[in-house]
Amino acid sequence: MGVATVEEYARAVQTLFPQGEYWDTQFGDPESDANLFCQAKGAELMRFKERMGALQSESVIETTHELIADWERVLLGHGTSGLELEQRRALLTENRDVRPTRVELQKIAAGYGLSLTDITFPYKPAFLGFSRFNQRICGPIGFSVLLFVVQQSEPPEEQLIRDFEQEITALMLANHIIYIKYEGA
Repeated sequence: MGVATVEEYARAVQTLFPQGEYWDTQFGDPESDANLFCQAKGAELMRFKERMGALQSESVIETTHELIADWERVLLGHGTSGLELEQRRALLTENRDVRPTRVELQKIAAGYGLSLTDITFPYKPAFLGFSRFNQRICGPIGFSVLLFVVQQSEPPEEQLIRDFEQEITALMLANHIIYIKYEGA
């Protein structure tokens, strides 16, 4: 059973304060700063709880309404405010998975005269022996690193390399950190 009212949230916040005679006196006075603080935080927690439910439905294309323009900006690169809501959702659903496959990335590299030979996540967590909870071998950022290994037969122009790297980076998710290792000539 979850907390349901502002008063229950305020009481929960109140339990976070130290115990003792001073605090009993503070919370005994409905107009004390400590009591007013807890009431304000209770109301804010209630508002936050209500907003989280709305945001949960906004996180799915099929039920988004308020944030559909943001979905369009991210997935389409432009807004479609002239269309009906269901048409906008259908267009977003068609463009949902925009991440390229390995084959598509290899085709892009080939277009620049390069050969994409490998894509790996260089950080592989391993826990052996006396592993402990809540301790990581690397931070969460380590799980967003991608290493691209590219073969080149002859040294390409610097502008060509910059264009290739820009195109690959633009296709990846925003949280991916891209490293490109060039091998060959």
